[in-house]
Amino acid sequence: MKDTLSFLENVIQRFDTLSAEEVKRLFVQVAREYAVSALIIDNLRDGVIALDRENRVLAANKQAAFLLGVGADDRGKDIKGVSLPDFRDALMEALAANENVRRTIRVEREAVPRIIDLEVLSLGQSGVIKGSLIIASDITEAAGKDQEMKRMEYLASLTTLAAGVAHEIKNPLGSLDIHIQLIERLLKRQDQSSKDVKDMRGFISIVKEEISRLEDIVNSFLFSVRKINLDLKPVRAGDLIAETVGFLKYEIERAKIKVDVRLDEGVPVLEADQRYIKQALINVIQNSVDALADSRTRRIDIRVSYDEMHNAVQIRMRDTGAGIAKKDMGKLFEPYFTTKTSGTGLGLTNVYRIIKAHGGEVTVASDEGKYTEVTVSLPVTVAERKLLEDTHLKTQKTEV
Repeated sequence: MKDTLSFLENVIQRFDTLSAEEVKRLFVQVAREYAVSALIIDNLRDGVIALDRENRVLAANKQAAFLLGVGADDRGKDIKGVSLPDFRDALMEALAANENVRRTIRVEREAVPRIIDLEVLSLGQSGVIKGSLIIASDITEAAGKDQEMKRMEYLASLTTLAAGVAHEIKNPLGSLDIHIQLIERLLKRQDQSSKDVKDMRGFISIVKEEISRLEDIVNSFLFSVRKINLDLKPVRAGDLIAETVGFLKYEIERAKIKVDVRLDEGVPVLEADQRYIKQALINVIQNSVDALADSRTRRIDIRVSYDEMHNAVQIRMRDTGAGIAKKDMGKLFEPYFTTKTSGTGLGLTNVYRIIKAHGGEVTVASDEGKYTEVTVSLPVTVAERKLLEDTHLKTQKTEV
């Protein structure tokens, strides 16, 4: 580029001495070089925008139009007026800093959340600042892989910690339970009408509840560290949903929640471990029940469909609860993370482990204050693609 600029300066200085033929030849040469440069810049994976000192657009490539909303047609316009709203604030802040700045921002493109690495550099020539250069890179995929790696590291640390916790707590809990039983036997020999005996029984009941709660926590830790050995058998996704909703029927009815289940036509039979998948689905739906506690509209929509493109059965569970804050979305599958006042924070971690063990995926989408949708995708092998022929597979609608 430096050689090209020097060449052009030299041509301009002796332009008046050039013949028409030389001008034509030089014009063709410059046009070709410009075309090659433009082709390269337009095909970059990064969005590139050049601005003058007044923040007017000098040039922009195709990727800049997609990521940031600023294209070649915006040449001469103020960047503030043409850039997309979710990008504008970060950009203007970076430009106002009058120095090289790098930011990571989250935006939505074509209804898909993206993570953009935004860099603003000084655009200069011969030591003179001429404007600014904006480079925007879509790092969504790389960030996802990095998050996956961190999640695996958390799971590894969880294995060590949980094994130690289980060893230290489980034995004393067993001893406590035995001694509580001994105390209850002694109480049977006492006057049952005595106020002290009645009080003691009340205290013992509370202690037993707390022991049970601690055992549940320990068992949750133990499940998180044990290897998942699958017993794969043919199973219908619709049956899994029906059994899961049936298991939680009492809680759903007590909370006055409406559950709508839809099963699409042509959903293949899965090869899955029914126990584990049900455990994962119970955890997800239980989370929805908890999230709907303070909602005016209490509804859970469950849809089972076949994703032919990815050859997978998808189970979407969407509630009308409080939703999840954007700052928490990246932490949902991390061990110990929870937004509840109680709980171990291992529920979704275990869901993640179960679905991954089946070769599947689990994703979460949410709009705070409106909804949360958890999608479980389970792969279908070639042998499993034979569709069920009974009426169970026909589109149906069930309400609880």
